Amino acid sequence: MRGRILISTSLSLLVALALVPGAAAQRFPCGKLLLPYFEATLPEPGDNPFAGVSTLFAVSNYSEHTAAVVVTVWTNWGIPVLDFGVDLEAGAMRTVNLRDWLVFGVLPDRQLTDEELFHLQAALSGEQSPRDGLFYSSWVESRLATGYVTIEEPYCGVRMQDLWGDYALVDSSRAFAKMESLVRIGGPDNELCEAHLIRFLEGGESDIATHISVWTGLRGVPSATSEPAIGLMRSRCEFFDERGRRFDDRFLDLRATQDLLVADLLLAEEAGWAHCSTPGHYTYFVIEHQVPGLLGAAYPSFCATDLDASPPQRGPAIDLEKSVNGEDADSPPGPSFTPGTQLDWAFLVINVGDDPLESIEVTDDQGLAIDCPADQLDLGASMVCTATSVAGAPGEYRNLGRVTALGAEAALVEAFDPCHYRVFAAAIEIEKKVNGEDADQPPGPTLMAGSVVQWSYFVTNTGQARLTNVSVSDDQGVIVLCPKATLEVAETMICLGSGVAVAGHHRNVGTVTASPLAGPTVSASDPAHYFGSAAGIAIEKRVNGEDADVPPGPTLLAGSSVSWTYLVTNTGNVMLGEVSVTDDRGVVVTCPATVLDPAASMTCTGAGVALSGQYRNVGSVLGTPPVGAPVLASDPSHYFGIAPGVTIEKLVNGLDADTPPGPSLPVGSAVVWTYVVTNTGDVDLDDITVSDDHGVAVSCPATSLAVGVSMACTASGTAVAGAYVNIGTVSATPPTGEPVMASDPAHYQGVAVGNQGCTPGYWKNHTGSWPPTGYSPEQSVLSVFAESWRYPAQSAATLHQALGFGGGPGLAGAAEILLRAAVAGLLNAAHPDVAYPRLAEDVIDDTNTALASNSRDAMLTLAAALDADNNRGCPLN
Repeated sequence: MRGRILISTSLSLLVALALVPGAAAQRFPCGKLLLPYFEATLPEPGDNPFAGVSTLFAVSNYSEHTAAVVVTVWTNWGIPVLDFGVDLEAGAMRTVNLRDWLVFGVLPDRQLTDEELFHLQAALSGEQSPRDGLFYSSWVESRLATGYVTIEEPYCGVRMQDLWGDYALVDSSRAFAKMESLVRIGGPDNELCEAHLIRFLEGGESDIATHISVWTGLRGVPSATSEPAIGLMRSRCEFFDERGRRFDDRFLDLRATQDLLVADLLLAEEAGWAHCSTPGHYTYFVIEHQVPGLLGAAYPSFCATDLDASPPQRGPAIDLEKSVNGEDADSPPGPSFTPGTQLDWAFLVINVGDDPLESIEVTDDQGLAIDCPADQLDLGASMVCTATSVAGAPGEYRNLGRVTALGAEAALVEAFDPCHYRVFAAAIEIEKKVNGEDADQPPGPTLMAGSVVQWSYFVTNTGQARLTNVSVSDDQGVIVLCPKATLEVAETMICLGSGVAVAGHHRNVGTVTASPLAGPTVSASDPAHYFGSAAGIAIEKRVNGEDADVPPGPTLLAGSSVSWTYLVTNTGNVMLGEVSVTDDRGVVVTCPATVLDPAASMTCTGAGVALSGQYRNVGSVLGTPPVGAPVLASDPSHYFGIAPGVTIEKLVNGLDADTPPGPSLPVGSAVVWTYVVTNTGDVDLDDITVSDDHGVAVSCPATSLAVGVSMACTASGTAVAGAYVNIGTVSATPPTGEPVMASDPAHYQGVAVGNQGCTPGYWKNHTGSWPPTGYSPEQSVLSVFAESWRYPAQSAATLHQALGFGGGPGLAGAAEILLRAAVAGLLNAAHPDVAYPRLAEDVIDDTNTALASNSRDAMLTLAAALDADNNRGCPLN
């Protein structure tokens, strides 16, 4: 079905994978939901991935239990190419855009690899799979994936009538869509049938086009050619005009799923109905009436209850079935032929009416000379008329057969049937290049022996037909990789091969072969040449006299002297000039000469200072032969520089208080200092000691630390009034070198806890008393009380404004009452001259908890407690 409605937003399946049966109370008859036909445009690289047609579907679970379903994507030959399990929760509906799976490779449980995605796209679009070279479906149109989807609940944990859904075929480039419900197949709610009644509208003033989507459920297997490896299902369709008069009788050969355009049948009537049957096979037909620019009307066919029943015959009728070389090619493109192929035409004429027919004449709009064995037919009789022609110039061809006859009372009856075919001249071309140069003749480019050679094979379809099984080989055993195995007309692809240049003259030939849709295999060849120079050079680098190609190399003390030597040797058979040695870490290298004879060597030198940690540098030598490219060689060296180190992090009551004032502690309360010591160097440390500048006794669990390991030392004391600071220092001894040390301070503020507190009114009217608290009247409420974000109007106020909050009903009113008391309590707790019974951090934590509780009672209860403490008596002026 070409052309659907504008919907480009990609929807994704919002379900979790884990195929676990739902906790159903009982088991029910099993069945499946069916999306009978889908289409999805597969964009070329660089195209808009949201352009073209796509198919969306939704599945809903109306039951009270989780449904563990299996989703399977099938090709139009009935081959499964993708399946996975999905848990659909009770009452949930999930929506899928097939573009996510088929274009982007995004599945509910994972992302497809490029190999998996390319195979899936080829399998659904009639292309040859890059994975195994097989075909899985019939080609419909370029870069269009078609097939069907089943959704099955294999555990039978919910009733099938509780699973339902719908689907829509849509297009981003045209204002049209087809929408229909998902189909129940199997089980007690089966919606399939063996005979179908179909309403069709075609042409006329309304410009209506009728499509029929047919699902047969045939199962297929991959094929080595583009032809299905299994047969098709034959359906007989009888066509009646709106007066009930049968005017045509056709046999349709159907795949597992496909879309039929009624216009391609070239019926004699523009409107009417059809009776299509598939005896012994349950199938599904969907009818779509399409009007350009409008939403499409789609509905299932009506099942005929009596498979053998047909309306009463009302007079003469005739049918025509035209074929070329044995193939019924009603729809394009039809079979393919090469120029000059003999075409054998057959015209099957059948008397499908109630009267004998006479004066039968068969004609063709392309002027074929048709020979018929008779000019009359009795009831139910048939005959085959024949003609021959020769395939001409390449192109797409269509011709229309017509049969006319006279029935009773000289009533004229007629029938039409089209036939399509293609003529092409298959051809292919290959242009082979070596390192980008077209070297058809020797000697070709000069390459250094041992260097990498890159061959590129430009393959072009120069014929008029699509080519498959495109393969490139090389007579010297080069492995050639191509990006695809199919080429459209005039399309070019670049295949690649690589190898190592050998000395002397070299020639290899690339050959391409390909299979056209019909006719013999086509092939082409092209040679490439190069000349391999035998120049060569080697370098051996040492550090402090040691060949340290692999880490860690010798162990050196960071800051000590390092010397490197670079032994350079001409390993080729020609003299090398302009010999130079460099080092990738900027070491200055000095060499005694710049020219080396074959097999000669020289030693170059460099020096530096050892750095800490693992160190690697690479020496490289470059030499120029008399002809050909320069030769290059490299060699690494390693050493490990020892860099011992230690850190200490001191905490007071679990808080990192590097800067004053630190936490506020009640005078006389217990203080616990923690000293976290870490070996930050690259060697183990021993003799670890931790001391404190205030004489605090520090206890440590160990005296040694491995690299990267930490330990916590502890000390304790009693909080004193005012600002307090003490410093912890660690000392440790590495295996070599001087001891390493580190220090870290800790602060706290000793506060007296008592029965004093100033009211909100005091703090509102005495802003001069604020500075010792560390808070500013202009600070926002949100900057202190983080959970006040829940009340935007109150959180945006300043602390000074909060002291004037009036309160009110609801949560916002309770928040104002609490914040007025909390700001006063915070200032009381933070002021060093107010013996407030609460700590500042407790006021903040308790207020945040109450604001987050979403409870008016909780906020008012805390506000009352704070208000009581704020009225204990103010010692300030």
